[in-house]
Amino acid sequence: MRKYISSEVPQSSICNLDCVYCYIPKNKILNKVHKKWAEKIRNGTHYETMSEYFPDGLTAISFWGGEPTLGFKDLERLTDLLDFNKNLTQFSTSTNFAKIEGLEFLLKTLNDYQKKTGRQLSFDLQISIDGTKENTEKNRGIGTYDRTVNNLKRLKEFSKEIDCMFVNLHCKPTNMAEDYKNFAENPQTLMDFLDSFNYLNNFLMVNLGVIDYSKIGICCNFRIILE
Repeated sequence: MRKYISSEVPQSSICNLDCVYCYIPKNKILNKVHKKWAEKIRNGTHYETMSEYFPDGLTAISFWGGEPTLGFKDLERLTDLLDFNKNLTQFSTSTNFAKIEGLEFLLKTLNDYQKKTGRQLSFDLQISIDGTKENTEKNRGIGTYDRTVNNLKRLKEFSKEIDCMFVNLHCKPTNMAEDYKNFAENPQTLMDFLDSFNYLNNFLMVNLGVIDYSKIGICCNFRIILE
């Protein structure tokens, strides 16, 4: 019998942005789906089903959507799933980082659980930002770049409440075919693109205590401990 150790959990079927390359439709049906998911997550039946389907327990969960963080405030009973799955230690999500109240709630919940139980937890946080302000706002809407940077500043203040859990933060750009054509025809745009991530890296090193940094192609990783 096959044994599952990780699972992707649908957390939100809606999104607060409308990126030009997104394949997920924005309609009333998905709003209804979101409400049904939220109800099952809040009343615990979602986690009861997971516990029945994965009787051997999970070690890792990835939250996805839509914009997953829009459903994070419904995760009050996540600790029930942690109690059932004694080996569950790894969490991850990808976010547009437009609003972080839900993310703050989830990180605080996991941090408090670790302090209470002593179980070492980790969270892999992927933030979507498409390079320069011009490129990001062309793809993701006016104001999205500044909102992301401002939320990174807010994360600095919030990090004081996360005193024992490990958080791995990295950024992921999404680019259109025309962007790569532009990079090839105008190398300066590629340099500007890479410099935008160097700026974010320097910002994180100063404000969030980066302990390791590496570039993979044109995607930058920021590995941090929130203290």
